[in-house]
Amino acid sequence: MATITIELDQADAAYTPGQAMTGRVAWDLEHKAEAIVVRQAWKTNGRGEQDIGLGGEQRLTCHTREGEATFELPALDGPYSYQGKLFGIRWMLEVTAEPHGPKAWQAFTLSPTRSAIRA
Repeated sequence: MATITIELDQADAAYTPGQAMTGRVAWDLEHKAEAIVVRQAWKTNGRGEQDIGLGGEQRLTCHTREGEATFELPALDGPYSYQGKLFGIRWMLEVTAEPHGPKAWQAFTLSPTRSAIRA
């Protein structure tokens, strides 16, 4: 069974805009992938239609079926992590082995205060 994992260096997974997001990705695949891709993404939850947005990404070279690599992406300027009565905005890092490999996710918080904005 193929596996892929992602781990952030920042223990509390909370970032301010522009701060470097660093961590490690490990994989054990059935077939060699073309690349391991780490992406920032956000989505809304709550009432109404769900919106999804993509941030930056980093492609990691994958020469073997199993391995480990580090990544570094700058935290974006927004939208900020938010939790309100009607909806919320949540950020995550997604790592995937392309083109058809497994995926893994790691939630994180993005705001000037390093805490989700609450209303």
